[in-house]
Amino acid sequence: MITVEFREEFTAEEAEELAAMIADAAAYDEEAGFSTASPSDDATDDDEITVVQMIARLTPGMYGSPDTPLVAFLRLDVDRTGAAIAQMLVRRGFRSLGIGTLMMEKLAEHEGVGFAGTGALTITSWAHGSHPAADR
Repeated sequence: MITVEFREEFTAEEAEELAAMIADAAAYDEEAGFSTASPSDDATDDDEITVVQMIARLTPGMYGSPDTPLVAFLRLDVDRTGAAIAQMLVRRGFRSLGIGTLMMEKLAEHEGVGFAGTGALTITSWAHGSHPAADR
């Protein structure tokens, strides 16, 4: 099972785990011949942008493990006009299992104005690089 949670901020440990997941995905995708986006920590301090973040973790006890590794990340940047940009990353060993779909479905449970309570009236998303799973 996968547990999905909204996050306004990350702990230092979560930020480190996310950075490692991004770097691992970039290296793996590059080695596999897919173009990649560079890891970035360009957090915005723009008062005009609302940021909605979600993480997905493996549920404790899955496969007999007490570990709960981070398996996916979603960030939605919504501007004051209601235009949003979505970014998502799924850990390479968990791709094509519906985790991205699960996160979008959970986003729909978020309360408030606009799409899924985020204030978004439109959402733009694109695949960074040419990975077939990201293209889907």
